[in-house]
Amino acid sequence: MKLKYIFHEVDERLNGRDLPLMSVSKIRGVVPRSDLTENGGRADSLNHYKVCKPGDLVINRMAAYQGALGVAGQEGAISPDYSVIRGGEAETGFLYLFLKSSLGIALVSSLLRGIGSVDSGSVRTPRLNWKDLANVDIGLPSRQEMLEVASTLRKESSQIDTLISKKEQLTEKLLERRQALITQVVTKGLDPNVPMKDSGVEWLGEVPEDWELKRVAHVSRRTKIPASGLGIVTAFRDGQVTLRSNRRTAGFTEATEFHGYQRIRKGQVAVHKMDGFAGAIGVSDSDGMCSPVLTLLDCASGLRPDYLALTLREISKTGWIEALAKGVRERTTEFGWSDLSWQVVPLPDIRQQEEIITYLDQETSQIDTLVEKTRRAIELLKERRQALITQVVTGKIDVRGFAGGNS
Repeated sequence: MKLKYIFHEVDERLNGRDLPLMSVSKIRGVVPRSDLTENGGRADSLNHYKVCKPGDLVINRMAAYQGALGVAGQEGAISPDYSVIRGGEAETGFLYLFLKSSLGIALVSSLLRGIGSVDSGSVRTPRLNWKDLANVDIGLPSRQEMLEVASTLRKESSQIDTLISKKEQLTEKLLERRQALITQVVTKGLDPNVPMKDSGVEWLGEVPEDWELKRVAHVSRRTKIPASGLGIVTAFRDGQVTLRSNRRTAGFTEATEFHGYQRIRKGQVAVHKMDGFAGAIGVSDSDGMCSPVLTLLDCASGLRPDYLALTLREISKTGWIEALAKGVRERTTEFGWSDLSWQVVPLPDIRQQEEIITYLDQETSQIDTLVEKTRRAIELLKERRQALITQVVTGKIDVRGFAGGNS
């Protein structure tokens, strides 16, 4: 039957009542905003905010097609742009599960009102209106079966979520191990028994006694050659510097003017002035042109470009670049040539540089393989959970008799 015969939209306003501010998370559903942000993100006046009550289905109208909806577990205040849908407890829980299924997400996407296309990712101001969703016909099982569906999916999803959580923790530990390995080798070398000396550099500490300490300006030369009509090279936060077409184009604002763009050559070290703090430092694998936001370096003889890039990325991971913050954009820092040029880097001889690069290539590639396998396993588990929800709420899997503990 049509959803409007089972559910109705509620528009109760706060009007001075003191209720906790709630938010809708794609992962956690309806939760107190204080769980997501440190200060709770409380507005000056919440009088125009809506009230949700336990058991209400709360839908983020602008992100519903991404799964941003949930059943409220407590009374609270929510954004006036959210929809509050009320019905029987079993019915509301079933509708929530249906809308979280792949079938429900496709349905919501087809009902969005906005400018552009959801499929292409270019839709602007997408919104789901309850009046459109209310006229949709949905197949409903008995009330008892709705409760069994909810119970079964809670149990099965919980087991899958536990596995996902464990694999996410494993990924974090592998990445921590990777970074610790790079830090150790780049700052201390491969031989743990060599004599050490104090570098006099805060982020660096002690280094091998035979290593030199040089400022970037003394071991590299900055280039700035005007260019136009070439492929655009971008420095990504994972350290890859490559033609934008080799990675992705979505999310970039295409420039119509290329004033100030500069030529970049394969093998040059590129340091992103704004995102260098987050690791956007690397050696270009392509010829092309790039934005003036990149500082381009040619290394002197006796210094491998990949070793310099590795060392500068290490500086970024210590938070030292971020400590120099001069930027105005959130989570950025202006790290131009004036700051970069006087940074001190530890330099072993060219033979040791080559040994360090070879060693790290071997060791990190093994860790990267494990990380990739773990991430793929997480994606498969998420697909499994999504498929399970879809199969159960559409009746392809009969859960009657399984809610009591059987699997």
